[in-house]
Amino acid sequence: MEKEKNNKNSETQDFYHLMKLAKRGNATAQNTVGYYYSSGLGVDENKEEAFKWYLKSADQGYAEAQFNIGLCYFKGDGIGKNLKQAFKWWEKAAVQNYAEAQFNLAICFFKGWGVKEDDKQGLKWYRKAANKGFHPAQLAIGYFYYYGFGVKKNREEAFKWWEKAAKQGNAEAQYNVGNCYNDGSVVDKNDEEAFKWWEKAAKQGNAKAQYNVGNCYNDGSVVDKNDEEAFKWWKKAAEQGNAKAQYNVGNCYNSGLGILGNEEEAFKWYLKSAEQSYAEAQFKVSQCYALGLGTHKDLVASDAWKALAIKNGYKE
Repeated sequence: MEKEKNNKNSETQDFYHLMKLAKRGNATAQNTVGYYYSSGLGVDENKEEAFKWYLKSADQGYAEAQFNIGLCYFKGDGIGKNLKQAFKWWEKAAVQNYAEAQFNLAICFFKGWGVKEDDKQGLKWYRKAANKGFHPAQLAIGYFYYYGFGVKKNREEAFKWWEKAAKQGNAEAQYNVGNCYNDGSVVDKNDEEAFKWWEKAAKQGNAKAQYNVGNCYNDGSVVDKNDEEAFKWWKKAAEQGNAKAQYNVGNCYNSGLGILGNEEEAFKWYLKSAEQSYAEAQFKVSQCYALGLGTHKDLVASDAWKALAIKNGYKE
């Protein structure tokens, strides 16, 4: 409690000194004062005041403030929402090589937010942001090359850009790099590298990577087989809505793999997966209703779920 009070006092003092500089016309201080007002650091949160100070800084050509003004117009923070104004201010920051503004400008061109849709311009600004090292843009450029959107399809280039983003900690790029090492279509197949990158992504909460890490612990081909670890990672993915992971969690509870068996929990997770149209889970739900496992016996429901499973490709 005392530490929290000291931190608050320190923020208030910082705000006081920044405000003195801001009133003298220092653009960096004006932008930071805007941030303090926006975040409630050292002063009561006030989005209108934040906008006012961002604007003072932005009018002096300070790129970060121009970007922040764009965000204010985009979100409607402290000023009415206005996509054309958001685009205008992001463009000002983008031409000053502010990478995050370049990225947002690209999105505006692709989505038609505040400007006429123009995929070529969108790709141009994504590339500028990517070349500045902005990892979300590097991820996007990777997808363009992977699928051949606006450029000639080149999966080696896709891998190159994903690897750049992955090395900066981008979880989705880490997952993609893991996939490239796993399938061996772009780089030499390397199961250890695949696991390494999936694990990095999984630890950041990427559900698809968590599912894959669970699979690795389950089959024991890359790491030592560990049922508890497999269950742990599948459960993390399942809790984020990954249908295959939900099905696997159901199997774990059903068979006691890595966790104490529990028919009710097994049915719960089978049902979650089945409701996402995962055919194997739909068939399991059908079996549960037929046998009364983890739920009441209901032959009508069993037949209905079996029909859905077959419709979605399940083969007995």
